[in-house]
Amino acid sequence: MAVHTLPDITVGAAQRISATTLPCTWFMVQAVTGNGAVMRVGDSGVGTAEGAIVSTIGTVQFSPCGNANTYNLYDTWIFGTASDKAAVTYGTS
Repeated sequence: MAVHTLPDITVGAAQRISATTLPCTWFMVQAVTGNGAVMRVGDSGVGTAEGAIVSTIGTVQFSPCGNANTYNLYDTWIFGTASDKAAVTYGTS
């Protein structure tokens, strides 16, 4: 298994975590210190009241499940307030 990182994402509205297809076995989203509000992670419907919560100093992890490369970061969205940042780490098999 290999571990990878993406450049920090500056969130301003709902957006994809990756602009291209990026299959992975697991991934983790971590708030970068100094964020003003919680962020949400989920599908394209993510918003203020939908999605997994990432607190201003928190982390959310999507653990391995089922087949290898179950997740695709292109199909995973993040929502937050303007200028908040998130760090993404993911694993491939």
